Amino acid sequence: MTDSNLPGKGPDALSAYNNDEGVVMPTVVTTMYQSRIIDHNVFSVYFQPLDYSSQLNRINGEVIFGGVNMSYVEGDVSYAPISTNQDFLDYWSVDIDRIEAGNRTFQYTKKLVALTDTGSTLLFLPSEAVNAVFENVTGAWRDYYGQYVVPCDSKDLGSVKLTMGGIDYELSPEDYVISAGPLNGPSKGYCYTYLMDAPDYVDAILGYGFLQHFVSVYDAENRRIGFGRRKELNKLQ
Repeated sequence: MTDSNLPGKGPDALSAYNNDEGVVMPTVVTTMYQSRIIDHNVFSVYFQPLDYSSQLNRINGEVIFGGVNMSYVEGDVSYAPISTNQDFLDYWSVDIDRIEAGNRTFQYTKKLVALTDTGSTLLFLPSEAVNAVFENVTGAWRDYYGQYVVPCDSKDLGSVKLTMGGIDYELSPEDYVISAGPLNGPSKGYCYTYLMDAPDYVDAILGYGFLQHFVSVYDAENRRIGFGRRKELNKLQ
């Protein structure tokens, strides 16, 4: 477990930062693999978006050790190699080749590093991409913390598309506007969004705002991360 009581399943090398001796220790997943409890050093995470008509603290997802439950996936899982950026070799991270936001395309000659983080609520992207999403949205504004608020019924919002490993991953406004629950908005008719400027230490963070729409697969054997579009709830058997 981590200090935040979230289960830590980062790469083994990350464990060296969490003990005084700086020793790399196998994670739970690696230990299961070495003990032949699972056939592959892989785990996957599935989020079922919360239905706020019921209690908020119910189980809303699964961690699968050893593989991925394809019954949750619409189509296939596509993979991208773990980033080769020297600062993030010890993390579950991938490179972003391109971002499409608003009516603009951001093509990066130096690939952006995106951390995948199941413990983060938001989708953190470069500020220029986040601003492009909302710059032509009537009634959009930022709160004290810099998080964008929009009219819940806005027709000005467009999709956000991330390209990773040559594959496009698209979020519609319905995907990134928080339309229900305790975080949906500061006042009637206004909704928060899952989009936020990335912190200074990394280019992007793929948190729950992104991961709730994609089953994510963490493959330590092949040093890659996979994403497959989550099936809509009415299609799950």
